[in-house]
Amino acid sequence: MAKGARKSRYRVLCLLTLFYVATIFVNLAFSKLHVSLKIHGFVYFTTYCITLVGLWNFDLDIAPMQVVNSFMDFEEKILQIKGSNPSRGVILLCIFVDVLKVEGPETTIRLTFDDLVTVRTGRIVRNIKFSDFSSSPLGHQVIECQTDSDQPNLKPSLESKAMELLFQVGQITCFAVTLAVFSLIIYKPCTLPFLLSISPNCGVMSWNMYRWEIWVAFFEMWICLHLSLLGSTWISFVFFAGIVCLLAYFQVLDRKIRKAKTQYDNKLCIRTYRSIQLLEKLMNSYVTQRIVPALIIGGPILQIVAQYVCIKIRDEIEMPGFLVFPLLLLDATLLNVLVFTCASWVYNVSVQVMRTQERNLLTDKKNSVLRRSAKACAVLKIKFGSNFIDNGRPLVIQNFCLNQTASLILIKRGDNKD
Repeated sequence: MAKGARKSRYRVLCLLTLFYVATIFVNLAFSKLHVSLKIHGFVYFTTYCITLVGLWNFDLDIAPMQVVNSFMDFEEKILQIKGSNPSRGVILLCIFVDVLKVEGPETTIRLTFDDLVTVRTGRIVRNIKFSDFSSSPLGHQVIECQTDSDQPNLKPSLESKAMELLFQVGQITCFAVTLAVFSLIIYKPCTLPFLLSISPNCGVMSWNMYRWEIWVAFFEMWICLHLSLLGSTWISFVFFAGIVCLLAYFQVLDRKIRKAKTQYDNKLCIRTYRSIQLLEKLMNSYVTQRIVPALIIGGPILQIVAQYVCIKIRDEIEMPGFLVFPLLLLDATLLNVLVFTCASWVYNVSVQVMRTQERNLLTDKKNSVLRRSAKACAVLKIKFGSNFIDNGRPLVIQNFCLNQTASLILIKRGDNKD
């Protein structure tokens, strides 16, 4: 009964956030305020739209949990790393705070999303299983994991360090944006796109616990906090961490291929590649529908608008409220450059691994079956629609963002001269 009630509350939350985002869109579209104020509000609206896509799960689909658990099962059963060092990508799937203490070599820990804040590569994760919706105050997912504190520290790869940076910046952004929204509503109720700006008396409001205006401010802060935390959960722990996992698996597989000497070893390498291919298909089946299209569209839009605000109308925004926009610009830039670059590496590394496998099989003429099996393995890609993220995608996005920002600045300058 309690489980059904939690699911009902989550559905209500999805509908409530959708109605809220639709309302602020109407407010932005039909407001008679100056265009620069609308652009200021459009930054928040774009951020809300991206996180709404990550939060939306009205049918309570278990696909993201299946993706994470499949990665864990692959590492334990195929790579056989249980009790030894897991791949670096696993560390991104279980995020720990500094204050989390583990007593004994094997301890079961129940973590809420509040604990999933920053990457700690010094702690070795052995098993992670996502459960159903938890009874935590914010309704986050709960993780059950076992750790092995006796294992040596891992040396994080370049992509792991870069993704760690993105996770830490994202953590700061979640709470900074929430605080900024509440502060703007309190000190400037007429700020777009928030709800109180709809009222014609927004400039003369008085704040009192017994008046409805303060409760609207608390409601918007609550919505923003849910969008920031819940909306970024599966974007981070399925898409971002999944990319790093795939790259880490290819590193392990490449070492196995180079050490393979017998026909049995090569057969195991091909089988492992096909298992990684299944993980890629499973991850793509979830992220291709909403996550990747939202990031491909929303990321560049957020970067363009945030760049324009930071360059052109920074004098019109008082401090410290302006500090949110450089932070959002940093997030958008890291997303468009770092994440999409790592996603394009999945294609490149899979091609290199298969070439190494084919060269390894050329030395033995009796391995014609294995050679055909290797050639039959498809190249892995992070897809969106019928396309995929290739090498040139990050450069194309940055070129588009810079050109559009320059165009907006020139248009604004021309209007000022007129």
